[in-house]
Amino acid sequence: MSSCDEKGLLDLDEAIARLAAAIPGPSWEGLKADRDDPALDIAAMDGAAMRSADGGSPRSVIGTLYAGDDPSAFQVGPGEAVRIMTGAAMPEGADCVVPVERFREVMNGLVPVEVPEAGAN
Repeated sequence: MSSCDEKGLLDLDEAIARLAAAIPGPSWEGLKADRDDPALDIAAMDGAAMRSADGGSPRSVIGTLYAGDDPSAFQVGPGEAVRIMTGAAMPEGADCVVPVERFREVMNGLVPVEVPEAGAN
């Protein structure tokens, strides 16, 4: 491997400074999105979408949502949950996702191990 300490080469900081001066970057306004993308709330991980207001009580599972599924197929009500996969749109009525590692399976449903927080995951 040859050395980069050749005569006439700029040091790295100087080279970067010259490049930055020669190539104008976009303004901050050009980098900022004018809307959320995607325009939906989506699950950040596999788990169960539910209402945080129901606390640590058991939930009956009313279905499953995969990424790309139409979330309007479900309306999460009190005591209900929808199994949800990473990237799936949140169903109406749900305000959090409890990761699969943070609930336990019970007969006909699931129970969060800890009280879920609105907006989580």
